[in-house]
Amino acid sequence: MAVETARILRALPPALAEQMLRTHGCELDTVDISTLTRLASLARWVAAIEVSSARPHIEQILADVDMMSDWLGEACLREAVRDEAPDLFDALMRGEGAHERAAFAQLQNTSVFGRARRRRYFSHYRLSRKACARFRAPTLPDWRPSQDVIDELLLVLAPMLEEQLRTGQRIIADPIVRNAGGSGACVQLSLYAAGVAQRIEEVEGDDLVPKVIRPAFACVIGYWPKTGGLEIVVRNGTFNLRAAIAQAFAQSALGASPDALESMAEPTITLDGLLARPILDFEPDGGIVAARLMELEVRSMAQPGVSVTLAARDKNSDAWTASDAFVKDSALLAGIAMSAKIRIEYKIETGGRRRTVTFDLSPPHGYKPRGATDMERLVIEKYLPRWGLLVAEEAPTWT
Repeated sequence: MAVETARILRALPPALAEQMLRTHGCELDTVDISTLTRLASLARWVAAIEVSSARPHIEQILADVDMMSDWLGEACLREAVRDEAPDLFDALMRGEGAHERAAFAQLQNTSVFGRARRRRYFSHYRLSRKACARFRAPTLPDWRPSQDVIDELLLVLAPMLEEQLRTGQRIIADPIVRNAGGSGACVQLSLYAAGVAQRIEEVEGDDLVPKVIRPAFACVIGYWPKTGGLEIVVRNGTFNLRAAIAQAFAQSALGASPDALESMAEPTITLDGLLARPILDFEPDGGIVAARLMELEVRSMAQPGVSVTLAARDKNSDAWTASDAFVKDSALLAGIAMSAKIRIEYKIETGGRRRTVTFDLSPPHGYKPRGATDMERLVIEKYLPRWGLLVAEEAPTWT
């Protein structure tokens, strides 16, 4: 953890790092930090954290700051501050880096920072086809959840979630109105409770210590009153469970019949856009430095049963560059794209190598991001619709 802690602290201005550690209980000797080299400052901070009784808390805070510094965390942090603490927004945006802005927000308003984390949880998993189910519900443009409505919904959901909880734990509800002043206002209702007990082992000093934890069970309901969009996020659950939660919400919270819900079709992969040279553009927020079409399999329309695969010559070219001459002299563009491989390169971390992720696409639902982390997978899924490779019914958004 020391290496990870050092990486996060290195991304902060020295004065802000010093303030973060002191605020969260780390005892530091009094020195003029302007006289220290950056390496000396890092060594001093890491050494102080290692012996601090507040070490677990400090490491958790730094991990939260790091999480809220990626492209998704930053978007949710800006949104939360704009909605709930607008007086801090200008000061937040004066920060020079994502880690600096996240640390500033955590120090200035821990409540808003915590709610930004919950916004990010929903935003993270609503991008996942495995964790989120989408529905169309009745539109109620001015709807907001009262406490009575929330209490009634929890009474209906408690027996439904018994299998996930098995503890009789009270379900806690946290309503947030996102983009309250915009046309795409979303009411996000986060529900969480202590889940089933699990036994883990942790290293404490030289000992392996068994501990019992209760990981939180979380369900997030997102409702767009003006459009009727309804999304149910349950990370570890079936579609049937998400559908049941959606029906309970429609009936208890919106006063609508469960039959009024309409399930939105699963997004589908389409490769038609790759039959012409694709423009795989991207923003720098996800750490991407290059995106290339490495392979494209096309089935001939003129000759049934015949297919051709266009492939890049090397890692610095793409399938179209390698196949330009062949494509011009063939009827390939009238074919059907059957599969593709796209390669994404990420920026080089300090002292490391450039990381690449290759993902395979095949219609209608084939999508395999090989070796991608959760965040890399979400970055890829962010760009698939932008590149015209993932087609879905219009999904609600607040941006």
